[in-house]
Amino acid sequence: MEALTDEWEKAARWDDFYPLLMADGYALIGEPELALRWLEYTIDYGIRNPAFLGKHEPFLEPLRSTQRFGELMEKATRLSEPLPVPAESIQLMGGGR
Repeated sequence: MEALTDEWEKAARWDDFYPLLMADGYALIGEPELALRWLEYTIDYGIRNPAFLGKHEPFLEPLRSTQRFGELMEKATRLSEPLPVPAESIQLMGGGR
């Protein structure tokens, strides 16, 4: 942990993918609270595929049994749902009705 400086952690927030790597790393070294914090950053940045994060990302396995992980997967699912678009706002191609 000495190699991970505050400066490096700040830099990891500049990108959408590094938070996932941080979550993976913290999960692997047995730091679930830090891993879950970085997983939330991951979801907030837009990497929110619940099937991938919840089932297929192997490094997150140690977190899957926690309540917080379940809450984050609910958040990822909610944020990944398409926004409703009113039918009257959709224009058909070519100006047809």
